[in-house]
Amino acid sequence: MWHWSNDDRTYIVNHFILNECEGKWNTSVQRTTFRALLRDEFSQILSATGFDNIKWHMPAESGYYQLIVTSKKGKLKIVQ
Repeated sequence: MWHWSNDDRTYIVNHFILNECEGKWNTSVQRTTFRALLRDEFSQILSATGFDNIKWHMPAESGYYQLIVTSKKGKLKIVQ
């Protein structure tokens, strides 16, 4: 379960775990906080760390329900 904070930038993820033991159900929860990055922020991070050819693929284009980003970072050098 996700719970967005009032700042619309961070959210808490509650991961509920149900375990059955001898006919009884036990519930536990693990929580963590995430910060959502805007596309422009993430593109700037990629660019600042040497990635280029940054492309965002929208769900209508990719067929996947979330955005996908692709980029390249220089040429690989093979050292022998």
